[in-house]
Amino acid sequence: MAEDRARIFAAIAVARSAQAAGEPYPDWDDTLAIPAGSLDGDPADCFRRHFEAAAGRCVDNAEALASWLAGQGATTGYRDPSLAPLLDDVLASRFALRSEIVRDELDALDFAITRAAAGVAETGSLVLSDAVTRDRLAAVATWIHIAVLDPADILPDVRTAIAAVADDPYAVFVSGPSQTADVEGILIRGVHGPGEQICLLAGGV
Repeated sequence: MAEDRARIFAAIAVARSAQAAGEPYPDWDDTLAIPAGSLDGDPADCFRRHFEAAAGRCVDNAEALASWLAGQGATTGYRDPSLAPLLDDVLASRFALRSEIVRDELDALDFAITRAAAGVAETGSLVLSDAVTRDRLAAVATWIHIAVLDPADILPDVRTAIAAVADDPYAVFVSGPSQTADVEGILIRGVHGPGEQICLLAGGV
């Protein structure tokens, strides 16, 4: 078996060496792939417009977030420990906050707050990565996910965002809450991820 495998790969190597060098890719203007009007205005305004068009919700401070969560009847949530200085003065007195995700206790969490690596103005997408988003499970397992994003980390387009996380072992682009539809066109949220996707825009995160 090992000899057969070696012989096959040797034959592939010989065949590849006989191939002519590939032609270079044609010149391409990357801006042609960006929809017209998608980047009109301030990057943060573009991000907010597209994020909310995808059924996401933006809030500008911890007080607004606390009021919205209270209106949803949320009582218990996970908060990335690195966000304690930003959030705990407002949230800790109103909600039970946990600093660790315990898989067996996920059903007890109403919300989870994590950091976003970046935002994409072109599409209104959040970029969550292993380097910045402390716990993947927190970003997908609760009904309400809040991503804290520094407006300075909003990138203009998808191409730039992909390049920014190219060296990260894991990154995902999130455009609004989880949504799926059946053959009858009935839209359902929260099947494959959060049913509410919130972005807290906060400088200096």
